[in-house]
Amino acid sequence: MLNEVRLIGRLGKKPRCEFSASGTAYAHLSIATTEYRTDAAGQKTEITDWHRVTVFGKEAENAAKWLEPGRQVLALAKLRPRSYEKD
Repeated sequence: MLNEVRLIGRLGKKPRCEFSASGTAYAHLSIATTEYRTDAAGQKTEITDWHRVTVFGKEAENAAKWLEPGRQVLALAKLRPRSYEKD
């Protein structure tokens, strides 16, 4: 089985590097992917999805140092869904 995700999109905001209690660096990236569709009436529509990607270690430090909003980025990752219980 293969669990691989490739996202190519634009960065929404500048990543900020933070450190966990154990000292591991991490940063959250907001990546926008846009798809263009033409409906039956010939109208073009733009659909944008936002993805939250977390990077760790040296990649997090480099992302915070070099990446700027609007820059095109490629994220190669494993998909790890999370579930939450509502209180």
